[in-house]
Amino acid sequence: VAGNRLMIQGDRHYDYDAFGNLIRERRGKGQQLVTEYRYDCQHRLIGLTQPNGQTASYRYDPFGRRISKTVDGITTEFFWQGDKLIAEHHADHHRSYLYEPDSFRPLVLLEGFGPKETKPYHYQLDHLGTPQELTAPDGEIVWSAHYRAYGEITRLDIGKVDNPLRFQGQYFDSESGLHYNRHRYYNPDIGRYLTPDPVKLAGGINAYQYVHNPTGWVDPLGLACTPTNCPQQSAKKEWELNAGVDLDWRNQNGNGHEQMHKGLDEAFRRTGIPKDDYSVTKWGKDKYGKSFPTEWRVEKGPKKGAEVNIDDPTLVPSKQGPQSPHIGYQTHGKRIDGGAVRGHILLKVLPVSRSKIGVR
Repeated sequence: VAGNRLMIQGDRHYDYDAFGNLIRERRGKGQQLVTEYRYDCQHRLIGLTQPNGQTASYRYDPFGRRISKTVDGITTEFFWQGDKLIAEHHADHHRSYLYEPDSFRPLVLLEGFGPKETKPYHYQLDHLGTPQELTAPDGEIVWSAHYRAYGEITRLDIGKVDNPLRFQGQYFDSESGLHYNRHRYYNPDIGRYLTPDPVKLAGGINAYQYVHNPTGWVDPLGLACTPTNCPQQSAKKEWELNAGVDLDWRNQNGNGHEQMHKGLDEAFRRTGIPKDDYSVTKWGKDKYGKSFPTEWRVEKGPKKGAEVNIDDPTLVPSKQGPQSPHIGYQTHGKRIDGGAVRGHILLKVLPVSRSKIGVR
């Protein structure tokens, strides 16, 4: 299939424009039930028409954030703080959203106008940060749902309060069944975006993919998947960062390749041995099939034992060491005699790992 575009699923047929944007869904007897999608010059969804004639239109600010939607003449406005949706408003209701610090994991929904009428509801999340329940201050469950693996709600158990938040960074549009995911729209029924990745082939072979594994990964911005916070593996002693030998670079900017090269430069520097003195002992492949060395060792001479490696325990869990992507290094000598130093440079994401083929 050209460009990894989904053409048919069940009785649904899909049509695309020259840029790969989904413009038409045809289904039903004789494919007579047609949903039309319209885009602007920046490939943002600006309107749709349902088979029953219902229409919806969408507007965006200069940063590409959706600031309003109009469904059958009724407009809802949206308010943002950075990339986080913090409030929505129309004539009948006002909602505000609070999040856990430095994340897209929702914490509280505030519903109502003004301090006297506003009611707080607390989110109960799963390991992905997806809302499972909303609870009132007295503990009453006012919203509860069950999901399929890729985010479609299979059963709404309780719906006393409306909750449009789904996977991290996603907002459910009842008029279309789509999830607005900041830079793109996501269809949870098929687990794909309507439009290809804005970076084209640099985003991977499948430009419509949400994440490769929805049980452990999320994509809050509709651009790149990231691992969720995985629980520490059981062990006799949990790993702790040693400020003397470890670095935490998880808040630094840059894609996986940029972070990897910076981390490797620092790791080799800390061993005190030039990279040319090492031998490559292991290789790995990134998601494009490109091979990269993932382990280096000094195997001869007085510096024997020095090592630098690339590990990603989010792909293959490990009972030892940090439970996040990292560059590991070890100076020469024997650790048992106190002559060798072992350290780690923690990173947010890596394109490869010596433990498994990379999947970023």
